[in-house]
Amino acid sequence: MKNSLTLLSKAFWILTLLLACNTSNNSGCGNDNDCKGERICVNRQCVDPASQVKSPNEPKIQATPPSVNSQENSNQPAAIKVLPAPALGARVPLVVVTEMGDFQCQLCAGARKIIHDLLKSFTKDNNNTDLRVEWRHNPLEKHKNAILLAQAAIAAHLQGRFWQFHDRLFNQQETLRAAPEQVGETLSGHAKVLKLDLKQWNSERRNVRLKNAVQLARKRAIVLGAKGTPAFFVNGRLIGGLQSVQRIRGVIEEELTKARKLLAQGTARGQIVSQLTRANNPLFGKLFYDGATPKPAAPAKATVSKTVWKVPIRAHNPQQGPANALVTLVEFADFECPFCAKQHTVLNELLGQYPKTLRVVFKNSPQAFHKNAVASAHAGAFAHDQGRFWAFAKRAFARQTNLNEKSLVQHAVGLGLNAREATSAITRKRFFKQIAADQSDAAAVSAVGTPYIFLNGRKIVGFRNARDLSVLIEEEIAKARALVAQGTPAAKVYERIIATGKQNQALSHGRQTLTVVGRPTKGPENAPIQLTIFADFQCPFSRNLVPILQRVGQAFRGKVHTVFKHMPQDFHKDARSAAMIAVCAHQQGRFWDFHKTLFTPQKQQLMNVDTLKKYAKESGLETQKLDACLKSGHPGKIIDQDLSEAKTAGAKGTPTVFINGRLFNSPTGYNDRSFTRVFTQVLGALGK
Repeated sequence: MKNSLTLLSKAFWILTLLLACNTSNNSGCGNDNDCKGERICVNRQCVDPASQVKSPNEPKIQATPPSVNSQENSNQPAAIKVLPAPALGARVPLVVVTEMGDFQCQLCAGARKIIHDLLKSFTKDNNNTDLRVEWRHNPLEKHKNAILLAQAAIAAHLQGRFWQFHDRLFNQQETLRAAPEQVGETLSGHAKVLKLDLKQWNSERRNVRLKNAVQLARKRAIVLGAKGTPAFFVNGRLIGGLQSVQRIRGVIEEELTKARKLLAQGTARGQIVSQLTRANNPLFGKLFYDGATPKPAAPAKATVSKTVWKVPIRAHNPQQGPANALVTLVEFADFECPFCAKQHTVLNELLGQYPKTLRVVFKNSPQAFHKNAVASAHAGAFAHDQGRFWAFAKRAFARQTNLNEKSLVQHAVGLGLNAREATSAITRKRFFKQIAADQSDAAAVSAVGTPYIFLNGRKIVGFRNARDLSVLIEEEIAKARALVAQGTPAAKVYERIIATGKQNQALSHGRQTLTVVGRPTKGPENAPIQLTIFADFQCPFSRNLVPILQRVGQAFRGKVHTVFKHMPQDFHKDARSAAMIAVCAHQQGRFWDFHKTLFTPQKQQLMNVDTLKKYAKESGLETQKLDACLKSGHPGKIIDQDLSEAKTAGAKGTPTVFINGRLFNSPTGYNDRSFTRVFTQVLGALGK
């Protein structure tokens, strides 16, 4: 268990959405094979595994050890009913988040930070938590080594090393695309570094019962609706693919409320998750608590919703096909996305099949976990500016492992473009506004991930082959011809179809009246954007919001007035104490100094009753005035009023943001793009 926690610390304090160990860089290590002895590759540096031990002051995340029952240890494949799930967090939880993942899935690599942030958010200062996270295998058929990897991870799990093995696979994910024989050697290297019993591990991972167990896990995922990865379930409630932390956290808090009510009614803690899960999703309960065998129905024909989304075509978007085409296909893509490359080939085939009736429009949607995606998007935009976009796209999609800055410039030169101009466009991000506009369009229609296709506004998620798309194109041609027959010019068909299309409304319709008097503020009082933030000083998500608003605020200088309101959460035991001192800091004109101190990562992690007064002194507060203020009862009144307003206004967690009195709920979470987009919309509506 000690070793498990040692390497677990590595797992969650070096997480990043970017894939680790960029082998295209000549400096540092590319993988563990580049390091001598038992040293391992972490962020391109060879380090001793022991150096990754968490410092005593860092919060601990409990790794729940495997508990393998006699059935699960049986050598008979049929005896495997419910594979013991690797878990983090509470041993006896009130809420269980189940992640169904695939080690070759790049989005799953990005999901690790979400899991870490969730566990950290719901962990109290005494390291107790009501939350448990479990991993379930869901190897997708399109990933040739996925089953092999899952079997190896299970074999590591049976020796209590799942999470260490899990992180090594994701940190060196690019090595998992090789032939099975090569991947097998890589896996053996991981097992050796983790000091697994190699004989036992090799025997286990090659045992047919583990292969059967993995296939059973895949069947369970399918019947539960988790056809892609990652998929999250909260007490059996399917959340879907890669979501924002706020979205998952909101569901967790809903389940915690129900769980605490059951506790108050006398339900045994150990029965609560099972009871809630069975109520939320009876099938989930049967599969994972009763060990039922999934009986998937015959695969249904894939359908596409007839809902039309409003996807605008902008002047900078590359297009192929006639402008008066009856069918417009808009694709959101990323040059490093392997499925976008496959889709690109299909779309070229369709353009040949429908030369007069199909138009293809490209929109950039670079994903954060692809290290060269943004640079590639700028290179593509530069090529489009020079009239060579489609030639560049063909070249980039065919060379996806060779898209660093130097290679992108070489691609441009290969198309007859100027090397210096190409370099300038990429390094200076000359086409930032165009790419940002495409990303805003993606957020407005919930196109989170790539590829996403909109066919005359109808949303198509993920890769589709030419045959399936042809059926849909024929449907849209028939509809478009009907519009033309009614008098709509062919060139106006797309505009007519999407005119009343759906778009996400980031701001609620209703406006809330929120108290500003006596609250900390900054920015011009008469600014067109009135930003009200409900936050908790112990909430890591509240802390993460600070640099986002600082960056976005630079672009909207003088146009934003910010108001801070207190919303300390019950599960953060020192949050209310911090809020009370913050109220007193405001009385002394030191609120924003204290705010900055508390939201320093290290100090937030060390927050307790003793350190809070030390932080207050560091922030310039006078001790005697602070003591008098705390005894006055005034801070409690302010906080209680803010909490009451938060509840009335519909704020369910922290941070919650209101813009001009309207709740801001971005489908992609709070980030630079979502705030930039909504601020721009608000100013546009005001004619500013």
